[in-house]
Amino acid sequence: MTPFISFLIILLISSPSYAQTTHPKQPTSRPTSYSTSRPNKQTKKRYYRRTNKRYYRRYYRRQRTFEMRRYSLDLITIGQGDWLFTYFGHNALHLKDYAHARDINFNFGTFSMHNPIQLIKDYIQFKMRYWVAIESYSYAIRRYTWMNRTFSLRKIFLSNKESITLAKYLYNHAKYENRIYPYHHYKSNCSTKLRDGLALAIGPTFKKYAQQKRGWTYRKHIRDKMRPNPFILLFMDFGMGPMADRPLTWWEDMFLPDQLEAYLAAPFWQKIRHKKLVSTAKIIYKRTKPPSWNWNVYPLIYGQILLILLLAAFFWKKTKFRFFFRLLMFFVAFLGTILAFMMFATKMPEPPNNANILLFHPFHWWVWWKTSSSRWKLESTPRLLRHYFMIHLIIGLIYLILKIFSVVPIQTNLHYFIFMLSISLMAIIYFIIYPYPSSIEEDSEQTSTEKNISSSH
Repeated sequence: MTPFISFLIILLISSPSYAQTTHPKQPTSRPTSYSTSRPNKQTKKRYYRRTNKRYYRRYYRRQRTFEMRRYSLDLITIGQGDWLFTYFGHNALHLKDYAHARDINFNFGTFSMHNPIQLIKDYIQFKMRYWVAIESYSYAIRRYTWMNRTFSLRKIFLSNKESITLAKYLYNHAKYENRIYPYHHYKSNCSTKLRDGLALAIGPTFKKYAQQKRGWTYRKHIRDKMRPNPFILLFMDFGMGPMADRPLTWWEDMFLPDQLEAYLAAPFWQKIRHKKLVSTAKIIYKRTKPPSWNWNVYPLIYGQILLILLLAAFFWKKTKFRFFFRLLMFFVAFLGTILAFMMFATKMPEPPNNANILLFHPFHWWVWWKTSSSRWKLESTPRLLRHYFMIHLIIGLIYLILKIFSVVPIQTNLHYFIFMLSISLMAIIYFIIYPYPSSIEEDSEQTSTEKNISSSH
């Protein structure tokens, strides 16, 4: 290599342009903005603005995804149990919150049973307080499975806006200051709270189509639900007045959980919303206990009337008739006292204007007192009792005539009137045939002495 060419090569390597082209990642000098000192405020603002834009872009993208399908709601319907307060069933709403990864139930049917006497007092005076309980879905399944109650699930098909409205309604009622509410077994219970929330979410259409009347009354509903327990069935049917015989709309029927489920599953929602409102019921757990005997009011009442007449015929000419009649009047007077207490000393809506008070009242205690062993032998007792029951017979017949002509309010209590009128008629006939009941005891004593004399001979 010649000296000239070697000189050119050395000159080219030592030039700064060659160093920049061959080593672009190693600049000859650092820029002022990337100095070793701390970054200035303008650089910080530019960096954080760029970072926040990325964060909020991801956040709003995620928020739009959640709004497209943020909530999923299911209706839980629970069947009858073994306790009295479980005869009407129960329901709750199952909420899946995808934004907060929640899977919870909103239960509006929680109350305290630590003091049963106070619970009864609060119930008859309408001072009961229920509250909203939030529980996990798996815990609800375990609890109602342990209680051996049917547990079914229906998915509610709501739009995004409707589901958000219903979720806000549930979360608002679950707040500490809003979770307790006054209980009313017809107008404010676990089922009506869910009904009101669905009406708020779906809109006026929900209540509009619930104004139809299907022939149900409170009395019919209670007779249907109380069939497993004949004693409570008769007592509740006896204590209800005309208020229980008013025809109800479907909106009012939804105080029962199964009626709310039936309304949501009605076929007319397919025409209104062009899709079903709820899915087909999915049975999570089915009650294993066989159904109890379905008691009916009318056979029970007329069976009691027949039993009383047979016992009266058996004791008709015996001294034990007084004991049988006194025991019967004790039962009637006790029922009349309870009915009077419910009508005038409680705030329950069913007992007022109950026509049964005409024949079942506390004045029957006077008859019970009059039929004691010492007063039964008085000459005035049969006459007073005969007039007493004649008055009852006349009052009962007048009421039945007014009922035929629709003068009095509708109340399906004819069987209880027949029960008391049969007792009154039996007493009238007895005291007409035996105006002096003491003569029966004297005859029985005489026959017993004659038997003793004959046996001694």
